[in-house]
Amino acid sequence: MKRFLSAPVIVAVVISLGLVGVAVASNFSTSPKNTAVTDTPKLKAVLADNQIVDSDNDNLADWEETLWNTDANNPDTDGDGTKDGEEVKIGRNPLVKGPKDSLAETLEKKEPVNTPKEEAQKIDLLSRDLLQKYLTAKKEGRSLTVEDVTEIADGLVGAIEETPRTHTSVPSDFVYHPSTPASMRTYGNAVGELFVAYFPKDFGQEGIVVERALREQNEGRLASLTQNIKAYQTISAGLKKISVPENALITHTELVNSLDSFITTITGLSEVFRDPLQSLQALKNWQDGVTRIADVLNELSYYFENNNIVFNRSEFGSTFDSGVE
Repeated sequence: MKRFLSAPVIVAVVISLGLVGVAVASNFSTSPKNTAVTDTPKLKAVLADNQIVDSDNDNLADWEETLWNTDANNPDTDGDGTKDGEEVKIGRNPLVKGPKDSLAETLEKKEPVNTPKEEAQKIDLLSRDLLQKYLTAKKEGRSLTVEDVTEIADGLVGAIEETPRTHTSVPSDFVYHPSTPASMRTYGNAVGELFVAYFPKDFGQEGIVVERALREQNEGRLASLTQNIKAYQTISAGLKKISVPENALITHTELVNSLDSFITTITGLSEVFRDPLQSLQALKNWQDGVTRIADVLNELSYYFENNNIVFNRSEFGSTFDSGVE
């Protein structure tokens, strides 16, 4: 029998409701200045939209189908003649054929989890809290709010240990040289070449990949995350070998640190099927990571602009859009 209220299911619900938002980066090769992420109002709009989508018209929104582990494209998942939404409404389990399908009895059955005992107990309580909030909202004829889901997600993250921090680079870790127009141009072309060659075109969409993988229960969809991790690692390694103009050391250091931190975050996302709670924490860090990288790339663009470094179209440094000759 299919199960619901497992940790992966909770993570999928949190994502499908739009808690972590949808970060979308424009084509960096055109201009890092155009890189943007969604804000809170848009996040709430995503939540509102996701609450009403019902692909199979069974009175269970698609995100609710995720919660119950029912088929979003089949109005009667268990094939007992009663639509999934109606079964939930009258207290029956949409995954078990009636008449012996009382939802209350099913919820009393414990589900084995591959986590430490104390952590598993917290997960169980939070799972039931999520379901209780959901059932209460259904009874009152309303949907879960952003605050409801945020509370559950924060509780889940609080139930696990903090992800180990990555090594933090400092300016003295890098080779540097005097800041002359020629050296700054050389530096811009070296950094630009790395980003043109390796920066993933789907940067900022990793959360979407995870949501689809969970929704479809298709771990193969996560392959793109592994490719992105390798790309970010290649860029970071290259940046650590570049000689940096002295007046760019602080920005360069932040760029390396933001990438290294993002590598840890994406690695956590790639483990969503094996360690869903750690991945939930990674998801919360992911949104900040996207913003952090976007901000430092913009700062680097302004660095060249403020120092009157204008690149030719044929130069890799032109990717920073600080002006083109």
